[in-house]
Amino acid sequence: MSTDRVINYVICEMNEEMKGEFQKQVNYIMDRKDTEKDIAEHVKAIFDSKYAPNWHCVVGKHFASFVTY
Repeated sequence: MSTDRVINYVICEMNEEMKGEFQKQVNYIMDRKDTEKDIAEHVKAIFDSKYAPNWHCVVGKHFASFVTY
């Protein structure tokens, strides 16, 4: 049984299906793993396999990033 967590999206280019999958995976893995590294690896692996490779996943507190492509 997983705990439902509230996820707030500020800017997101994922469609509703992807957001639902993300919510499901985050709730699943956060009940089972403690480290940010393990959580990020799990979410990245799921998205790489389901939605094609090259996803990036960052989990943590007090960080900032700037990404461009």
